[in-house]
Amino acid sequence: MRDRIMDVAVMLLGYALQVALRVDHWLHPARPRLDGLDR
Repeated sequence: MRDRIMDVAVMLLGYALQVALRVDHWLHPARPRLDGLDR
């Protein structure tokens, strides 16, 4: 059961990271992006 919980936690962390990067890009559109992270 613990392994499944860890898998879900890692998946949620990755999703939260993508959302945070996208929101940060929306808030600061003039800042240069890191290649390969926005899509």
